[in-house]
Amino acid sequence: MDFSVSADRRENGIGVVTICGEVDVYTSPRVRSLMLEQFDAGSTSLIVDLAKVDYLDSSGLGILVAGLKRAREHGGEIYLAGCKPRVLRVLEVTGLNRVFTMVSSVDEAVGKAGGA
Repeated sequence: MDFSVSADRRENGIGVVTICGEVDVYTSPRVRSLMLEQFDAGSTSLIVDLAKVDYLDSSGLGILVAGLKRAREHGGEIYLAGCKPRVLRVLEVTGLNRVFTMVSSVDEAVGKAGGA
């Protein structure tokens, strides 16, 4: 599967990072870069859309955890949206499903984040 990652901002200032493909040691730097760009642009909370992610390795987990740390330092949150069963299983095995705010869709995350 081809890899792509993109980012945009919602009207309420929440950054959305959308990933398609596998997040691994080769692709995670691109994800990290876009997450940092969203933080640098003023987002304190991010939505990471994982609906089209089929695989997530430890490097991918690492960038998500680092992003969460940065978000929480600034009073924000990271919402993981639309996890497929395989990715959800990785998050469950590591216990990270209890650390992140898990939502079924980007729209649900926007609703939970409110005006953050």
